[in-house]
Amino acid sequence: IKADGITPPSSARAISEAHAVCSALDAGQSSKQVIAGVAQRTGLSNSGANTFAVDAANAYCPQYVTTT
Repeated sequence: IKADGITPPSSARAISEAHAVCSALDAGQSSKQVIAGVAQRTGLSNSGANTFAVDAANAYCPQYVTTT
């Protein structure tokens, strides 16, 4: 995520939020819901939250990553 210009307050916080992304996807939330949740919890913009969610899914739950 740092390569994408996002600096989390700590590695533990970033990992925790990444797991929250996967948990939300596991629960059946839409990508828009997941991104909105990330934005709300982290204070990132929608664009930043989208980048974070994609990076998190790539790392922790790649089964949810689709290429278009």
